[in-house]
Amino acid sequence: MHQLTTVLKQLNFKPVNFIEIGSRDGHDTDYIGRYWGLDPSKCYIIEAHPDCYAFIKQQYPQYNALNIAASNKTGPITFNAGVVGKESNIGVSSILTRTRDEFISEPVEIDAWKLYDVMEHLKINKFDFMKVDVEGFGLEVLQGFVDKIKGTSYIQIELEVEQVWKDQSYYKDVVEYLDSHGFAILDDVDLGGVQRDVLFKNKNI
Repeated sequence: MHQLTTVLKQLNFKPVNFIEIGSRDGHDTDYIGRYWGLDPSKCYIIEAHPDCYAFIKQQYPQYNALNIAASNKTGPITFNAGVVGKESNIGVSSILTRTRDEFISEPVEIDAWKLYDVMEHLKINKFDFMKVDVEGFGLEVLQGFVDKIKGTSYIQIELEVEQVWKDQSYYKDVVEYLDSHGFAILDDVDLGGVQRDVLFKNKNI
């Protein structure tokens, strides 16, 4: 949370809206929304896991939660959902197949949306800042914004430097993609050698 609160506070950032993509429980959106004093109607949550989504809707009805998977294409997709009560960390559920260790999941069919299409549907021109935690699928999520990503000031995304998921994108892939769209690394935190939380700044805003 430090990157999306204290670090940005030092930059005189004044956001109006926020989106969290891959939430698990909605707690981060609630914390960030309260920290910045955001109107709850301007906070958005994308959560693909049906059980996690149901929890978020019950716990945080004030936020705009969508039970979809963010992707670079819109259409049906198979999601590997951690089995509640059997898998201890359902937060690592993913569209991709986990390769690093055992993960107790079941395939569920859900709708995938490009975030460009979501924004068009909701009539939103831009998200001021966002948090992305999608277990190896970050590049596809960002690609799904198409040109609308240029309106975002800051992006925090969890990235892997080693393989955890089959056919995943890596730290280098996402850094190169965002660099080509005008973003530079503002802050970079090691999460134990395999993953990193990286905060990007839009150099054109």
